[in-house]
Amino acid sequence: MWDYPEIHVVGGGAFYGVAIDGDFLQDRRKQLLEHRRKSLEELVAQVELKSPYQLHLDFGTPYLQALQLAERVNAGLMVIGAHDHTALGRLLMGSNTGYLVHNYEGSLYVHQEPQG
Repeated sequence: MWDYPEIHVVGGGAFYGVAIDGDFLQDRRKQLLEHRRKSLEELVAQVELKSPYQLHLDFGTPYLQALQLAERVNAGLMVIGAHDHTALGRLLMGSNTGYLVHNYEGSLYVHQEPQG
């Protein structure tokens, strides 16, 4: 999932002196989702998955979106990837993964590629 920058619009107000059009933001969001969907479909085609699958894309806080999606589709298992950026990160999980580990009530598999 990809986060979209938070932009606050108050009564059609402005952001850093630039007028913001709510329709523009919605159109941009749709464009980004379509672009990401095509990228994912190309990636899945390369992997040649044999089992049925569904793609779900949205913007927002990754762990909240994952929890909401799991509830919507009545997921039996959530599979997430973990990665580390620093030595300290190797000791701790990322904030999204950590949140899901502690708050997801279903089965959860956390996959991390071996460092090497």
